[in-house]
Amino acid sequence: ENYPPQPVGDRLVVLPYWNAEQTDGRLPVILDPGLTFGTGAHPSTQMVMENMERLVKSGDACLDLGSGSGILSIAALRLGAKKVIAVEKGTRQMKAPLRFDERIDLHEKTDIFEFVLTEKPDVILADVSFVSLADVLYYAKRNLARRKTEFIVMLKPQFEARAEQLNKGIVKNEKMRREIIKDFEFWLKRNRFLVINKRDNE
Repeated sequence: ENYPPQPVGDRLVVLPYWNAEQTDGRLPVILDPGLTFGTGAHPSTQMVMENMERLVKSGDACLDLGSGSGILSIAALRLGAKKVIAVEKGTRQMKAPLRFDERIDLHEKTDIFEFVLTEKPDVILADVSFVSLADVLYYAKRNLARRKTEFIVMLKPQFEARAEQLNKGIVKNEKMRREIIKDFEFWLKRNRFLVINKRDNE
């Protein structure tokens, strides 16, 4: 009862495995809420999934950078992706049965900046921590994407901030947070990313 179904967007619902039948006609993203992270409760994760509803199409190949528990990988499959390449620096975060799903190509203990692909994906998802998203996107655009690849990413300002903008790893105030976001958007334009949609969970 502590983990009721969470409708996301127009088509998805995140729910624990013991309530797997309570979909209310939506596409189920079934997780183990016992995991510390990746339960789908965070608003920013839900906003990524809402954008995935619009951009992930049937038959797409998706690349999930910083896949963690695999919530975005599950959502991509539910939305019709034929394959998800999941890249994670940690290990054993994605649990069974998902980690053994033949549609998931899981790469654990893998440095994003050393990862290579022969077949470029239709959509790249990125939810990374303790590394600059700008650095990840710079590498991904040049090495992992094709010209028409769509990106759906989650910006975490504390990992883009300069040292003087942080207090014990946290962005000092709202003004600085806004400045970091503005600087990141300028970086995107300078590096020829076309921003189609953006949302702030604050």
